[in-house]
Amino acid sequence: MNYKRITCLILAVLLCASVCGCSKSKKMVIYKGTYISGVQYDMPEGKNLAAIGEYTLSIEGEHASPLLCKTGCGKTWGILPVDFLSKWDYEFGSPISESALFLTYYDPTYESFFTVNSSDAVPKGRILSKEVENGVKITYFFDELEVSVPVTYTLGEDGLVIKIDPLEIIENNFIVISVSVAPFFCSAQNEKNENRYLFIPSGGGAVMYTDCRGKARTYEEEVYGEDLAREKKWNYTNSEQIHMPVFGAVDGSEALYGIITSGASSSSIGAYAGDQNAGYSGVYPVFNIRSYNNVQVDIGGTTGLKSFIRLADKRNPDKFEVKYGVLSGEDASLAGIAAAYRDYLGLSEGAESKLVNLTMLGGLMAKRNAVGVPYTEFSETTTVSEAKSIVEELVNAIGAPMNVRLLGYGDTGLTVDKIAGGFSLNRGLGSKSDLKTFAEYAEQIGSELYFDFDVINFVSSGSGYSKRGDAAVDTTDYRVKKYTFDIALRKVDTSEKSSYIISRAALPRVIADAAKAAEKLGVTGASFSTLGMSAYSDFKSEKYYGKSGIASDVGAALAEIKESKTPVCTANANDYAAVSADFIDEIPTVSSSYIVFDRDVPFYAMVFAGCKENAVSINLSSTPRDKFLEAVKTGSGLSFVLANDVNSDAVTSRCSAYIAANYKDTKESIIAYAEEYAEFFDAVSGSTVKSYSDKGGVSKTVFENGVTVTVNKTETAVTVDGVSVDAKSFIWRATA
Repeated sequence: MNYKRITCLILAVLLCASVCGCSKSKKMVIYKGTYISGVQYDMPEGKNLAAIGEYTLSIEGEHASPLLCKTGCGKTWGILPVDFLSKWDYEFGSPISESALFLTYYDPTYESFFTVNSSDAVPKGRILSKEVENGVKITYFFDELEVSVPVTYTLGEDGLVIKIDPLEIIENNFIVISVSVAPFFCSAQNEKNENRYLFIPSGGGAVMYTDCRGKARTYEEEVYGEDLAREKKWNYTNSEQIHMPVFGAVDGSEALYGIITSGASSSSIGAYAGDQNAGYSGVYPVFNIRSYNNVQVDIGGTTGLKSFIRLADKRNPDKFEVKYGVLSGEDASLAGIAAAYRDYLGLSEGAESKLVNLTMLGGLMAKRNAVGVPYTEFSETTTVSEAKSIVEELVNAIGAPMNVRLLGYGDTGLTVDKIAGGFSLNRGLGSKSDLKTFAEYAEQIGSELYFDFDVINFVSSGSGYSKRGDAAVDTTDYRVKKYTFDIALRKVDTSEKSSYIISRAALPRVIADAAKAAEKLGVTGASFSTLGMSAYSDFKSEKYYGKSGIASDVGAALAEIKESKTPVCTANANDYAAVSADFIDEIPTVSSSYIVFDRDVPFYAMVFAGCKENAVSINLSSTPRDKFLEAVKTGSGLSFVLANDVNSDAVTSRCSAYIAANYKDTKESIIAYAEEYAEFFDAVSGSTVKSYSDKGGVSKTVFENGVTVTVNKTETAVTVDGVSVDAKSFIWRATA
């Protein structure tokens, strides 16, 4: 069978154990089985398969496409776009949109990864369908590869459920890496129309229009961020990540959204848009069947460093499931998808954020030199007493309580050393008595004082944790090492000590120990800035392959802390950590800014606004006014990172937070932002977003309590609904 190779993802050599130097290497397991070749199966009979509530699932016979319909909706959603396919001239082959799957595999001959699609399977009768309860199970055959993939489509109360069990996938000489499911199900017709677009959950959220403009636009990112257990030395810039496994397509007055309900940690989200021959653009889940690692080995001679790929010995353990629901009318929108996902997370409105929130930077280890002998010592930038004075001054000026996060107050401050900063307060920053006094003041004014713990990264053994026994390992069975990247030199800085990441088995214990440490220190809450945004594998145990279980492990650990009445703070957090937190600081407001995206949207904030205390970081941005206006769009709180003394050690450090953190330089702008924002902020506090629209830098948000705000991020004044809105400003009105 002549399957079309869409793209070569990676050109690399499969690394043998002897080349890698991995004496503990595990034997590669190939999931072989009886492959049925040469049989041309009959297409399934077109019929209704199930009806539950408002939904009906049927199957179309000519193209074997499961179809989803909801009562009262004007569109039937098909796994394949059958209307387009019925007009296709098959004399020129099958279009890519006749693909129920994209398959990425490792080819041992070419020593590379390739992606193929299943568009030839249907016309050549190489699918096998079997009815199951409330649905159908279809096996797709890839004859050139001798790979078969069974997919189950069933109807539930909330819509269509698609499942793949990795153990049912048969492979022989080619190793299956990932399966992209139903790439043209959650889709919209290719047309230049602002009411037809794909929603991508990258960072705060992004939109891709479905019009054709040259070559197809493709996208793919891992859910919950790239696997930290994968070596990566060539990424020169930091990028936003996917924080929630939800996506959607809006097609005029109809919309379809998908939620990866099982195996999200081991999944990615992809999109394929603007291909004229495909007819439709779609967004879809990518189920990552097997993990891999990029490894660099110094071969020596003129070759030097050479990159290899090392596959995991076994498949990831998750069984994958994605659920789809239909929206129509006013709900067929970003706000409608956000509301559906909010319901899925079990969130409800009524949580009132604080107007201003502060992160205080304690200090860091600075390099010194005495008579030619290098050493390090701690350099304080904000003591506990200084932090309390800053908070008192701002509370008196603003007249409102605030959440306060103490970042870099452990043994070595912002410099990574022992896990969780040694679970202690650096003596140079103050005493436990100082912390207790600060906490009592915070409680008196109705604020929370959070002590931040980095429970992910560590350099040295100590505090009950060993860098040998408690570090996560990669696919080569070696400890995962992370180095600082020197952007100026465009290379990893190996002069700095490498850090390790805590093993997945030890992670819940570290989180619990941090909560106990916060209680002993006398603060009211525990902050986990790195935990909420970090997802990773640990190849010590099969149950942690492919980042599997990270959501449930972290969610359970944080829930246990909350049961002990300890408030929890996270920052830029993935949804599983955000849901378990009392306060979400530094919520994402931009996407990864890939060229395929057409505009950013505040989807993340729309999900949590009014349901969780949250705040947008303002002063660290190069465009703080724009960040302020992003907060206004959803009624989010304002967050500022501050230091009392930005000394030369801080300025010359790798900590970019110090660049704009000087309190004396920031104080007046904090007060000014608070005064400008306070009245509107109070008017929408605790209310969720009902609708959102934007065009050309001008947005309009309607909250459930009826308050409307129009935000103008452009450089010129605009008139909206007969009302003028100044450049870089906003205007709001209460319930009509």
